Parts: sequence; structure tokens; C-alpha cells
Amino acid sequence: MPIALPPELAKFAQQQIESGKYHSIEEVLVEGVRSLWEKEDLYQGRLEELRQDAQRGIDSVARGELIDLDKAMDTIREKMQQRYGVSCD
Repeated sequence: MPIALPPELAKFAQQQIESGKYHSIEEVLVEGVRSLWEKEDLYQGRLEELRQDAQRGIDSVARGELIDLDKAMDTIREKMQQRYGVSCD
């Protein structure tokens, strides 16, 4: 299957071969496709987690388990600060 890469990608692929990491353009392309596959797999996994989180929220609302918005936002801000050192004030 003939593949034409944009010049900057062809140059990068050639550099990878010259560095000794890969032996051929085919190996570089296989690694690129594999990386894309892994990225997509991670995305789909995270998307499923978010769907499950949303469903848990919908289910808890249906059960009448609501919390105060200000309290929820304070909790989110705390978690952002703990995880990422980010202040959301």
C-alpha cells in the first residue's frame, strides 16, 4: 500500500530510522498506528467511565439524592487543588 507522508513527517520518520530506533519506514508507521490505537483505546475507556459517572448522577437524582450546588463546587475546587495544585477561586 503506497503511502505519501507530508514532508515534515517523512523527515521525522527518516530521523527515527537514522537514530536506530527503527529499521524501516514500515516499522515507524506500525508504531504510529499502534500509538493511535492505544490513544483511541484510552479515550474510549475514559468515555465509558464518564458515561458511568453520568448515569450514577442521573440515578441518584431519580432517587432524590441531591446535594447543594455550593457544597458540590467547594468539593470540586478542593479536589482540583489537591490533584493539580490549581486554584479555581
